[in-house]
Amino acid sequence: MYEYIRGIYQGLSDGRAVVEAGGLGWSLAVTPASMAALPPIGGECQLFLVHIQREDAQELYGFHTRPERAVFRRLMTVSGIGPKQSLRILSGLETSVLVRAIAQGDVRLLSSVPGLGKKTAEKLVFELQGKLDDLAVEGTGAEPGTVAGQTAAPESSAAADANAALLSLGFSPVAARAAVQAALRESGEGASVQELITKALRHV
Repeated sequence: MYEYIRGIYQGLSDGRAVVEAGGLGWSLAVTPASMAALPPIGGECQLFLVHIQREDAQELYGFHTRPERAVFRRLMTVSGIGPKQSLRILSGLETSVLVRAIAQGDVRLLSSVPGLGKKTAEKLVFELQGKLDDLAVEGTGAEPGTVAGQTAAPESSAAADANAALLSLGFSPVAARAAVQAALRESGEGASVQELITKALRHV
């Protein structure tokens, strides 16, 4: 129903990205990688959309790249996997790493995603193996250790400490890294550890 939204990023509300377009503030559920790719508040952005309509609710999900959105949609084709769990899976592994893990049948890596047990990981491999090859060819993001679709920047000691702090709070490596990168864009390389942590927490 909706292909994409282009507008002004207005920050977060209840953990969701708010984009103003056409005089309306659109509330979007996004992955950490897509959140990290958003501009500072007031900047223009574009996100590719998935609209989920149910009897009792309507939800909009936003993605920085088409491949990330495509993986999200295909995750939802797996029996028992809905949009919220699909988003959690993409929040636990970079898109490229997730596609490769499914292609290689790496159940152990898939099981490392918080809330994703071994049986569900095996189901992902069984139902999606061979069905994501086109996305692997297109390039679905970054190499391990980077946020999908972005080039990894040298990490300062303050950024490393902030990342470690978020990990100690229980955030996934993907979410922690994406939030710290977003905080760095807002504050600059000279930001203190505490400033980075404070701003990063707004993005997770």
